[in-house]
Amino acid sequence: MIRKEFVWGVVLSTLFFTSACSDLTSSETKDEELVTTLADEGATALADEHSEEYEDKGKANPVKQLLEGEPIEVTFNVNEFNSKVYGKIAYNIVIQAKADEVVVNDVIINRGNNCSIGEYDHNNKLPANLNFGRLIELSISCDANYVREVEVKTNYGNYEFGGVAR
Repeated sequence: MIRKEFVWGVVLSTLFFTSACSDLTSSETKDEELVTTLADEGATALADEHSEEYEDKGKANPVKQLLEGEPIEVTFNVNEFNSKVYGKIAYNIVIQAKADEVVVNDVIINRGNNCSIGEYDHNNKLPANLNFGRLIELSISCDANYVREVEVKTNYGNYEFGGVAR
């Protein structure tokens, strides 16, 4: 909306200064008619040029704000509690929101083969509602070094990650 008002202001200002600086010998009423006609023609041309490109849908779409990137980021960290309990290093998958109002519905690791989200976390922490910058940590049943693919199902769609940062 602001962009349209700005463009209109520029068009009208340009037309005003152009008509004011011209050497038209006709009366002021003809100048006003010319400015109005030029403004109408400019507005029509501007509307035709941008009609397919711009559509005001109200609230901004966070996914488009990310330039068609993912609304989430996936990393791993060490799960200190489970590492002490099991006597070996255990990992969490960390999903952080890069957009507002992200709902993480499910996480599938390695297409469901040999690695998964812990049953307790899957049943009690999902679905998770995340605002920008918030994160959820879910315990996984394998070493993070063996994770090759992570699919995260969100309200924005399903996103696959390969070669996830550790």
